[in-house]
Amino acid sequence: MPMIHVPAIDGVTLELLRRRIVVLTGTLDSVTSADMSERLLLLDADKTAPITMHFSCTMAELDPSSSLAATIEMLHSETTVIAVGAVERAAVGVFATAKVRRAHPHATFLLQDPVTRVDDTDDVALAADVHQRQIASLHQRVAVACRRGVDTVASDMQAGLLLSAAEAVDYGLVQSLTSE
Repeated sequence: MPMIHVPAIDGVTLELLRRRIVVLTGTLDSVTSADMSERLLLLDADKTAPITMHFSCTMAELDPSSSLAATIEMLHSETTVIAVGAVERAAVGVFATAKVRRAHPHATFLLQDPVTRVDDTDDVALAADVHQRQIASLHQRVAVACRRGVDTVASDMQAGLLLSAAEAVDYGLVQSLTSE
């Protein structure tokens, strides 16, 4: 029987949701991705006001990041993601999917291909193929957001390009800086 994840919501989180704000910091795994997707979809059902996500993520698994990015892409509500700290590897793809992308001046962005563990499967070739497809999708999302060629983004992510918030504006990943 599948487990159903029902997150506990404290008073602060409930008040943020009332204001159409979600916060994602720390590790982005399958539980966090599902929780955040549920919240975003619930807020989007109203479709009357923008949604804001405050975002900082240094540890992000590729599959949950892809899933959350796909959820953000399909939202009808204008979605603003504000980088409040470091955004790294697969989490860059989540950030890139927002309609509006802002960053605090101290935020950083590490464009680097995430690695995957293939020891979790019996079929290493299949796992490698799935990983490569997800990486290609990540490169595509970032390239579209930055208005750069996929080959350029792929090369930058393979090299591990580290950007300050101001450099991320120049790169096209961030649309504007904020002091809020």
